[in-house]
Amino acid sequence: MRKRYGWKYGIPAYVAATFVAVSRVESKEHYVQDVLAGATRLYKGWHIQAQVDQKHYGIRLGRTWYES
Repeated sequence: MRKRYGWKYGIPAYVAATFVAVSRVESKEHYVQDVLAGATRLYKGWHIQAQVDQKHYGIRLGRTWYES
């Protein structure tokens, strides 16, 4: 969506995808690893890192704006 229509439609699409991913884990239909594996198609300059401990889980999304 973002590549074709820009950020105006891309951001809501990412928000919806995140909601679905979290709801699948919360309903115990998928493990966190399953959801992260499905989200690993990275765009140029973007990085995803899993954040997991005993009580919390999440993802860190980062972007490299320039390369040195």
